[in-house]
Amino acid sequence: MLRLIPLPCPTEQSFPVDHLYFEVVYGPLLGPAAVLVARNLDRRLATAKGPVMFEAVALALEIGLRSNNLDPLGRRSHLRRAIDRLAHHRLVHWMGPTDLGLARSVSIVSADALRQLPPAAVLAHQRLVGLEGA
Repeated sequence: MLRLIPLPCPTEQSFPVDHLYFEVVYGPLLGPAAVLVARNLDRRLATAKGPVMFEAVALALEIGLRSNNLDPLGRRSHLRRAIDRLAHHRLVHWMGPTDLGLARSVSIVSADALRQLPPAAVLAHQRLVGLEGA
């Protein structure tokens, strides 16, 4: 069992993980599995209205990731890789061996990250942040 804990919102200008911005702009950076993991975890926190316990195997199966019942968070597991991508972008943080913190909102992507995005994601970023013509 893992314990999921909400983390504080990263900045004033942010979007919840269930917002279109997260899917369209962060999606190309994170990959589809990480987006599904973040949204599933966010729903769990919203339903529980605070920290909540969950099974890693159940999470993997709910979003369609193959899972090894013996080690669902093994180094090479799809779930672990998705969580690692979320951690790389500071959307999750391991707070202990079984405690995982989740940022329920994401800040707008940096200029460096924006340069890595496909044109459609850049356009979506500009529209959603209100930067048309930027």
